[in-house]
Amino acid sequence: MNNLWWKEISGARRIIDSIIKAVENDKNVILKFSAVTPWADDFRMILSEKIEMDLTEQEIKQVNYSESDAGNYMLENFCRKDVRFNYRPPETVGKFLGKCKDLTLGDNILWVKLQDEKQLEDWLSFISEYDKASDKENRKAIFLLEIDDSIENLPEKRYFEVYSIGEEIPEYVKYTYASVLASEVDIKESLITYLSQLVTSCCNDIELIPLCINEQCRFLENPYDTMVQIAADNRRSDGSEFILVEDRSRIDYLVWQAQLKILFPSIERYRVYLIQKLSKQINDKLQFPYKTNFGDLDSPEELELKDLTYAIGTGRLAMDDTKEYNRLERFREYRNSLAHGKPLSFEDVRFLLSNVMG
Repeated sequence: MNNLWWKEISGARRIIDSIIKAVENDKNVILKFSAVTPWADDFRMILSEKIEMDLTEQEIKQVNYSESDAGNYMLENFCRKDVRFNYRPPETVGKFLGKCKDLTLGDNILWVKLQDEKQLEDWLSFISEYDKASDKENRKAIFLLEIDDSIENLPEKRYFEVYSIGEEIPEYVKYTYASVLASEVDIKESLITYLSQLVTSCCNDIELIPLCINEQCRFLENPYDTMVQIAADNRRSDGSEFILVEDRSRIDYLVWQAQLKILFPSIERYRVYLIQKLSKQINDKLQFPYKTNFGDLDSPEELELKDLTYAIGTGRLAMDDTKEYNRLERFREYRNSLAHGKPLSFEDVRFLLSNVMG
């Protein structure tokens, strides 16, 4: 599931591609992780592998940084002793290393994991001085600074691009991922799109999506209780607990939103189908403009399910097919429920999706 997300889903993969392009253009990068970054370790591995494959002239190295000053750390670990001997304060270490022409520092892409804002400011200061002093004709080191979202106010730096990893993922990207997974489970084809939209709407954490789809029968019947049980029985890939930020009433609202997107168009298709099926009767027996309690309708295409139900009930239109009339009644009720913010039961969803076109 994790490799699928970072390797195959275009919206997620685009983040990695954008970072690679920034590094290719000699940009330093800040990688901002959050508590809901999906499969963070796999992101790190896949990005590192792609850097190694695409940027063969430089070697990526993980920096095991401690509390020491960033400049001193770089001086001790990435500068030969004979060159280091020439360093003299008050010149900054960043400026000194940037001017040195015989170092192999430029052969590296350094991935530094930072713990707090103080460390970030320290490294940003060093890198800014290093970049400004670097000879534009020679290759310079590139820095990837990893932080978490507890560091909120990032300073604007000319030499950096900032990427929030897994935050504010567009719904269409989540839906793409969900639909790929849903297409592999054993449910009726008519339910695949609905399941995909339902998990997209309800899951606040991408890592919940495959778990909910694996429990598709329970999830379709009762999304909230299923998510609560999944969160209790499982942990995120980083070992932390799943945090469900939505309560039952909020999940009911999200279910309703998902049903609006998937079921309302299905109800509309049924309405069009029924008007076409009754078109001869409608043209012969109903006069247009057709008067209703909500105004006049200028053409048959404007008839709603309630108008058809009323015309049949009063005998103006004939429908001898009891099964079709019962279906019309149910579809009218479904539309009214959704129009008034009330989600349908899964039994009704299943009936609707299996009877869309008659």
